[in-house]
This record gives sequence, structure tokens and C-alpha cells, in this order.
Amino acid sequence: MNRHSLRLSGLGLACVAGKSMRPALRPGDLVVTTRPATPRHGDVVLFREPARRLTVIHRIVEIDGAIVVTRGDNNRPGLTERVPMNTIEAKVGLRIPWLGHLVLWLQRKTGVTHECI
Repeated sequence: MNRHSLRLSGLGLACVAGKSMRPALRPGDLVVTTRPATPRHGDVVLFREPARRLTVIHRIVEIDGAIVVTRGDNNRPGLTERVPMNTIEAKVGLRIPWLGHLVLWLQRKTGVTHECI
């Protein structure tokens, strides 16, 4: 997945492609992210999963020292991911419905990529 994201004063943008965070986030939404000072239980965060070369947006359901347990709101309760705290790149702060579809369309037209997760 190619990454081209806007970073301005600690803010970032990402578009949502998957369904794991429904109903809070839907495919085609654009999210504004911020750098989290300290991730907390209940935060919706963006993290890298290097083994599968993915970027994921999930909610923190537990913090166990330096390990964060996350789960998509639309995933079954037992389907969680344990990730190191230092892999969390951002916290989702704002959802803009449907604007991610425009980003995807622009990608196709211009060849400039932006991350959709």
C-alpha cells in the first residue's frame, strides 16, 4: 500500500476502506488524525501492522503495559489484535463522511496515492 498523507501541525488524513469499524467509521469516510500524547482505553487509533504490511484503524479495548489490545467495533468480541504501544501512529479525531470516496476517485485520475485503510 502506498502512503501519501497530509501532515500539518501534527494532523493527518486517512480514508477508510474496510468495514471493521462500522458503524462509527464507514468505507469512504475520511478521518482527521492527531498524534496521541498517551493512548487511552476507548481511543480509536491508527497503527501499522508490519507483518501484513497494513495500516489499521481500531479501538483500544485494553492496555497491558507496553501492549495495546485493539478491536474493530464491527468485529466479534474475541477478534482482537495485540500491538506494541510504539506502533500507534495517530488517534482518530474527526470523521468526514463520504469524502474518502473523492480521495479514491482523485487517486484513479491522477495516480497520486493517499492511504485508505
